[in-house]
Amino acid sequence: MTATRRILLVDDDPVTCTFLEELLAAPDRQFVSAQDPETAIAMLHGLKSLGVQLHIDDFGTGYSSLAYLQRFPVDTMKIDRSFINRMSHDSENAEIVRTIISLAHNLDMKVTAEGIETAAQLEHLGSLDCENAQGYFLSRPLTSSDATNMLKLPLTEAAA
Repeated sequence: MTATRRILLVDDDPVTCTFLEELLAAPDRQFVSAQDPETAIAMLHGLKSLGVQLHIDDFGTGYSSLAYLQRFPVDTMKIDRSFINRMSHDSENAEIVRTIISLAHNLDMKVTAEGIETAAQLEHLGSLDCENAQGYFLSRPLTSSDATNMLKLPLTEAAA
């Protein structure tokens, strides 16, 4: 029995957290929705009931499906860096980014843009009402203790 099925069987039992850890460590977790969408939808609703925030990573690539997007109880859609990187060089790509942001907002989701590498990208995404950004322009990857220390700094120092 997979960790996914155990989460569904134990439902509100406190041991769900143990199985959640197993699920998150499973190498094939990103393929659950493609293999069995109905089970994935039930599992996601179970996770939401535990207070877990759900994000669609790398939206626009791989297994992203518009057919199930509205049925998944997702909080945030993360736009894949490949769209962000080409946004300033290709007006069609910029339009795709604008459309993804609009779609997410219309489905009551927040948006995170991945792979921000320039001030121009950050400014353009801000003008499109993209709420969150991540990428080397903002910070290189940090250890958890470095990230905690950075969050304690006043905003002006953290940006320096």
